[in-house]
Amino acid sequence: MRKSLSQKMFDLQRGRDLAKKDCEVIKMMAEQEVILLGQQKVALRKALAMSQKQSSETKRDILLGQQQVALRKALAMSQKQSSEAKRDLKKELKMKGAYSSSESQESETSRSC
Repeated sequence: MRKSLSQKMFDLQRGRDLAKKDCEVIKMMAEQEVILLGQQKVALRKALAMSQKQSSETKRDILLGQQQVALRKALAMSQKQSSEAKRDLKKELKMKGAYSSSESQESETSRSC
């Protein structure tokens, strides 16, 4: 089973051609993978940007909510202090009114004497 030189040459050329085709197929697959990876990278960057935006909005909403709670507490405290101050003022005015009326009665009594 000796092959002639031309047969060996033909087999080698055929092997070379198959190797070239395999190389081209692998090269095209690699290029397609690079393209797909680039598309995935763009999609991931877009998703990351959206995620960061949503995160910022959520943080802002939380802060605004906390500020609203603090403002409501401050308003309630202010209203409580205001009503306490009004109550104290009314008491004070009643006491002064009673004091003033007793003073005026005393002064009227002393004038009449």
